[in-house]
Amino acid sequence: GMHRALFTIDASTGQISVATAELDHERFSSYHLTVNVTDNGAPGATPLHNSVVVEVRVNDVNDVPVPLLPGVGGTGEGAVSENAGIGWDVHATVGVYDDDPTQTHTFTITDGADGMFAIPDPTVGVIRVASTGLHFESKSVYNITVRVTDNGSPELWAEVWVIVRLRDLNELPVFDHSTRTISEAAPVGTELPPALPAHVSDQDAGSVHKYYLVSGDYGD
Repeated sequence: GMHRALFTIDASTGQISVATAELDHERFSSYHLTVNVTDNGAPGATPLHNSVVVEVRVNDVNDVPVPLLPGVGGTGEGAVSENAGIGWDVHATVGVYDDDPTQTHTFTITDGADGMFAIPDPTVGVIRVASTGLHFESKSVYNITVRVTDNGSPELWAEVWVIVRLRDLNELPVFDHSTRTISEAAPVGTELPPALPAHVSDQDAGSVHKYYLVSGDYGD
């Protein structure tokens, strides 16, 4: 039975010992073991026996909290747009399972956020944007370490790794030079150097640009 699997007894000394590392106060806080004691029949020919019930009480010790990965199916990933404002949820909330059901837990980021993300409320594992400096072209993926600490004695903690991906957004192309000069005697087809593409910057790599005159092409 279960008790024989958890405990063993020395037949000569009667010493009861733990037989497995599966004791769990939260599951069973005590056990009642029936112990038989038998003599060797002396004097006489018939051994005699008696039994006693021994109560074994399992003292509780603090159990390590188990962080639960965020995301659908526990993928451990979240995402947010690169233009996200401070306080935006990245949809990567870390949960916790603890065999000690009455304990409270504290969530903290210990590495990988680069100041861009934080857990403002340490009692819940909601990761939020902490800076307006997110930029997909500079860094698109953050590997964040979240620590979950219980309030047991002693305090125990465990960590989990969360991936936050930035969503790229289209950004405005920028002109850095807008003045051109041309002789009033220039014939039709004369180009106005330098060409515009040489002075257009775009943070979105691989973007293709088209140019249109929308106003100002008639004399004042």
